[in-house]
Amino acid sequence: MLNVPEWFGSAAPLAPLPGQIVGYRAPVDGQPQSELRPSGNGWHYVAADQRFLVEAVTYQTAAQHFEAWVALSERALEANCFYGPCFALPAAQHLAASRRPSFLLIWDETQGEHTRLCGLLPFTLRRTLTGQRIAENWLHDFVPLGTPLIDRENAIETVDLMLDWLRRQNKGIVGLLFRKLHGDGPIASLLRTRAALTGREIREFDRHQRAALPAGGDGESVLGSALSTKKRRELRRQRNRLSEQGEITFSSARQPSDVRAAVEEFLVLEASGWKGEHGNAFLNDSSNSTFLRAITRLLARDDECRIDALRLDGKPIAMGIVLRERDNAWLWKIAYDEDYAATSPGVQFLMDFTRVQLGEIGVRLTDSSAIPDHPMINHIWRDRVCIADTMISTQMHHTRNFTLHAFLEGCQRRVRTLAKTIFYSLKRRRPT
Repeated sequence: MLNVPEWFGSAAPLAPLPGQIVGYRAPVDGQPQSELRPSGNGWHYVAADQRFLVEAVTYQTAAQHFEAWVALSERALEANCFYGPCFALPAAQHLAASRRPSFLLIWDETQGEHTRLCGLLPFTLRRTLTGQRIAENWLHDFVPLGTPLIDRENAIETVDLMLDWLRRQNKGIVGLLFRKLHGDGPIASLLRTRAALTGREIREFDRHQRAALPAGGDGESVLGSALSTKKRRELRRQRNRLSEQGEITFSSARQPSDVRAAVEEFLVLEASGWKGEHGNAFLNDSSNSTFLRAITRLLARDDECRIDALRLDGKPIAMGIVLRERDNAWLWKIAYDEDYAATSPGVQFLMDFTRVQLGEIGVRLTDSSAIPDHPMINHIWRDRVCIADTMISTQMHHTRNFTLHAFLEGCQRRVRTLAKTIFYSLKRRRPT
């Protein structure tokens, strides 16, 4: 039995200090592991009064623990519907055929086998320029938030076990990269605290702000403070022009059957615009459209998805898909009819949506899910949430490999940013 009392530091501000780790036995099949095998192999850890199992599994195996997964989502230190089973499982099934993630599960087995799931992280491995490998939380084009699900009652243990499992399971993994975390949220703060207390190196990349709508106030006061008098007058003029063409209504599909019908309207509306022309609409890819239909139907069953629409004589001219987890909401996707571009249907929709969303009971914050400096939403939603990528070493001491990889990671990101800047600058100058 190997004593590892150094796992847990002497203090932590965000969670109670666990009992001292006194040892472990591993692997569960009795054979040492030299590389990641996402088939269910794991490590058992024994604390003074707790037992934990850490294992990497396929999405099919993770799906067998659906109820435990849902329960973890309700207890998680930070809410993230994009890593909940109703979103992550369809994504793994339909979007990631060429590079499916493994799901890292951390179980508290004090009361029995697989009794309490206290951590879940979908992740992939990639090789670095130095020849080492790094683990990173799994993201795809439709995920605006990559916060892992970590039980608030076992937050310290879960983070430390996550990192230790990666270190023991594969000696070539130099770090774990969490992309799109809330930069000032409790998970990011916990990672910084654990890094300081355990001697791990930690780096942050691409910190930025995106628009958000906090609860409180009424729509008219929020919109009035965000928009200038001139802008409000122009939007009223456009609204009047739109109303001359028919009756304007704003509707919300909440029941599963209504959501199902509204999704089909959204798919057609999105495909009719520039996304359809560029091949980026959901309908341009059968896997993407199947994924969208699956997640909206699953989430609507628990009242965690609604679809809002701005309609002209019943026809949708702008729509938005809203997802919810506990007291958090995300304005996940927006589409509008470009035939009405002169009347700004996207902005008209967002203004109506803002009024409705501020009246939603139990919603503390609505995240725009938008890119930084979004040209439309940033001018209407003045509050911000901080988003950042955080990379932490799996070793509890300074390592040359991690330091070098962190340096190269920063260089690669700066080069990509510069390349994008040059590309869009040339694109704007190109004659039409």
